[in-house]
Amino acid sequence: MNAHPLTAFGLAFLAFFLGACSDRKAAEHRDIHQPGSFQYSEIDAAGPNAPWGKATGDLNGDGLIDVIVGGHEPKNLTIAQRIARKTRLRSFDDWRGELVWYENPGWIKRTISHAHAIRTDIETGDMDGDGDIDVIAATDDGIGWFRNPDWSFLLIDSGKYHDVEISDLDNDHLLEIVVRNQSSFGYENGDEIYVFGRSGEQSWTKTVLPSPHGEGLKVTDINRDKRPDILVNGTGYLNDESIDGNLLWHQFQYGRDPTWADTSIGAGDIDGDGWKDIVLSPAESAGQKADLTWFRNPGEFGSEPESRFGKARGSKWSENKRGITRRLR
Repeated sequence: MNAHPLTAFGLAFLAFFLGACSDRKAAEHRDIHQPGSFQYSEIDAAGPNAPWGKATGDLNGDGLIDVIVGGHEPKNLTIAQRIARKTRLRSFDDWRGELVWYENPGWIKRTISHAHAIRTDIETGDMDGDGDIDVIAATDDGIGWFRNPDWSFLLIDSGKYHDVEISDLDNDHLLEIVVRNQSSFGYENGDEIYVFGRSGEQSWTKTVLPSPHGEGLKVTDINRDKRPDILVNGTGYLNDESIDGNLLWHQFQYGRDPTWADTSIGAGDIDGDGWKDIVLSPAESAGQKADLTWFRNPGEFGSEPESRFGKARGSKWSENKRGITRRLR
C-alpha cells in the first residue's frame, strides 16, 4: 500500500479507537454522552512522517492501551540536528524511519527506533514470554520484532511484507507470525502466505501457502476448533492438528471469484448464530469501486474430511453485499 498508506484499515481502526470523527466540527457540536457518539482527540500534530503502520497495546503494563505509530520515512531533523549534520558531528544517515509509541494517558511520545522504515502493518504481543508486550513490524529490512523494554530489533526474515498477523498457532504458548505481501504497486507477489513457526525465541521455520493475488490477511478461529485459521481474499486455510510439531493446513473457499483482490479482512459473528462470519472491505486502488461484503459462515465443520476441512464447501458460504459501493480516493 505504498501509494495510498492512509487508506489502510489500520488507520480506520485507530481513528475509531481514539474516538475520531470524520467531521470534527460535527463532533464538537454533538452530545458526546449520547450512545454511539465519539469525541475527537488529537494525539500528535507532528507525528512520524509517512505513518504507514499503526497498532495499539499496553506497552508499559499499566492496564491502559497505548498507541504505536510507524513512519516509513525518517523524522524531520531539528535545527540543532541539522547544524550537527552540517558540521559533521553526526550524519543521521542511520535514521531510516521512525517508530514511536504514545503513553496513555497524556499521550507522551516515546521513541522505539529510528533505524527501520516501517511498512504497513504492526502487531503487539509478548514474543519472549517475559510479561512485556513487544512490537512486531513489517519493515523495509524485513519482518521482525522490537523487544520491550530495550527495543532491540530481532529480524525473522528479510522479505518485504504488507500484512502481519501473530497468534499461537500450535498451542505451545509461543506466538507464531503469518505474513503476506501485496500484488499491487509493482510487487506482484501477493499470491503467497508465509507462516513462520517457531520452537524457541529465534528458532523459526518458514512455510509457504498459495493464495489468490491481492492483499489482506486475518488469523482467527473460523471453525470453532480452538485453533487459529488463516483468511485471505476468497479463500482460507483451516489449522489441523500438528504432526511431530508440523502444522497441517487445509484450504477452503468461501467466496467464488471475488470482484476485487485488494482487501481488508475482518471476522465476527454478524448474524448471532455463534459462528464467525467474514467481512471484506476494499483497500486498493484509487479511482476503483468495490462493495463492502460479508460472507455468512454455514457452520458445517463436522468430523468428515469434506466438511471438517471445508472441501467442496465454497458454495455454502452465502455472500451478502450491503450496498455500500463507493469510489476509493
